[in-house]
Amino acid sequence: MDGSGYSWTLSRDGDQWRWRAVDRVDQTVLTQGVARTRAEAAVFLARAMSLGVLRQQGAAAA
Repeated sequence: MDGSGYSWTLSRDGDQWRWRAVDRVDQTVLTQGVARTRAEAAVFLARAMSLGVLRQQGAAAA
């Protein structure tokens, strides 16, 4: 994600997967959620990127 204004993470939390994107400068959470599988979490995160959600929240998307 070099060059983007945000960083993202996928992490396991018991039986679920948490995903989120944060602003690189001030660490503001731009979007986050919980999914049943890692693949589903990745899709939600990719969807947020493709819809411009991260750009709309103020982070410069690459």
